[in-house]
Amino acid sequence: MSSSKIVDDSYLDISFKEAVRFFKKQSSPGECPMCKSVSWSIPMATEDASVSLSDTGMRDLNGSPVLELKMQCKVCGFLRAHRASFIRDWLDSNPAPNEVSDDV
Repeated sequence: MSSSKIVDDSYLDISFKEAVRFFKKQSSPGECPMCKSVSWSIPMATEDASVSLSDTGMRDLNGSPVLELKMQCKVCGFLRAHRASFIRDWLDSNPAPNEVSDDV
């Protein structure tokens, strides 16, 4: 009998604006390896929602699922994947100017 472990991955919650900030500052769009376009999009229902993260089927050393954010080429539909934990770590280490707290 297999046991299923409930994992709280809410700390990986990434808003559309945060994802855009990460890609603009940290990761250039680059060419699509299939069609050479540089036109990418993040599939979203609305810009106010969190981005959709896909479960890769892999687990990290703690047994948590490895999640990824996928972008798609607007020309040919090629999917490009970025590990959500790397994006979240970068966002936490590089807060947007209006996110910086002056709490002491």
